[in-house]
Amino acid sequence: MLSNELRTLKSEPNYWCSSMNQFGNLIEEYSSLASASPSLRTLEKISITVSSNIHLNSFMYESILDLTIEHLINLYDEVCSLSAGAINANTNS
Repeated sequence: MLSNELRTLKSEPNYWCSSMNQFGNLIEEYSSLASASPSLRTLEKISITVSSNIHLNSFMYESILDLTIEHLINLYDEVCSLSAGAINANTNS
């Protein structure tokens, strides 16, 4: 979704982010091109949630979550509404 929107904003249909920190760089580019986008706040929440609250237990190779299930459900619902909006926008054009 984010890559496709950036391709449209940049008028580069073959745009691809080759950075090692893809998500962070994509959000940075997106915020510079579409700072008024309502989806930007949700994308920033995702970035903060993943980088600050999800860790890898190197002994058991399992993820450790430092947040509540309610927080994850709310964030998931926000992401689903973004995806639904993108799908609706693509079918209407």
